[in-house]
Amino acid sequence: MLARLIFLLPLLYIMISILIPAVSFCLYPECCIPKTADGDFCACHMRIAINDGFAAIVELEPETSEFASLDDMFRKNWSKDKGPCPRITAILRIINPALYERYLKYHSQLSWWYQGKKQYYHGTKLSCNITEYLELCNSDSCGICGISQQGFDPSRISRNRWQRFGGGFYLAPNSSKSHDYPLRGRNSSLPSGTGMRGLLLCDVAPGRSYTLRRSDPNLQGPPKGYDSVYGKSKFLGLFGDLNYDEIVIFNPHAVFPHYIILY
Repeated sequence: MLARLIFLLPLLYIMISILIPAVSFCLYPECCIPKTADGDFCACHMRIAINDGFAAIVELEPETSEFASLDDMFRKNWSKDKGPCPRITAILRIINPALYERYLKYHSQLSWWYQGKKQYYHGTKLSCNITEYLELCNSDSCGICGISQQGFDPSRISRNRWQRFGGGFYLAPNSSKSHDYPLRGRNSSLPSGTGMRGLLLCDVAPGRSYTLRRSDPNLQGPPKGYDSVYGKSKFLGLFGDLNYDEIVIFNPHAVFPHYIILY
């Protein structure tokens, strides 16, 4: 009888797992209430998380369709002339309800004709071992963690020769373009496949974009009636200044850092 019971236990566990889906709990610290079906928090803590500026990261399982889709997008947007595409080691989803609500509010205020949403990469410094404890650090030199917690900060915009369209937040549809974006500090000399690098994959509400093929480094913002500046790559490889497309956002509310891509 006991042997039969021991034999049936694994079958019983499998049946329960199929019939009763796993419960996911609220991400707010020390909360053990199941989260809502369409969010990361329970109904009680959603507004609290927004008001507190709560920010966290969740590692995606490599077996999930979400990971596979992002991995495929990263590889497809890596230009072959930049060498072999590096292998993604981890993808972290950023949980920041305050930044997300701010982004959605900005998007809703755009002209309905220009309310499209895009996803672009942003290259910046990663100065911590973010995968060790799966926590965002507070280092002033870690751009990945800083943007994940506070969003894009206009006071940190620096002017250099790479900024073809003035001081703004530069993003690109090509993962390899953002990988090559000039980085200062310890990551500046890391070629593809060396050490651990990170990119932010951001949700962007570009609004009405002003398209340019020639550099205009004196821009202080998009022309009147526009919301962003889009730099197009050379036409037929001949006419223009850019080898790859990029977009410049001047309003930090127009960008939500959604994922951290580690490779």
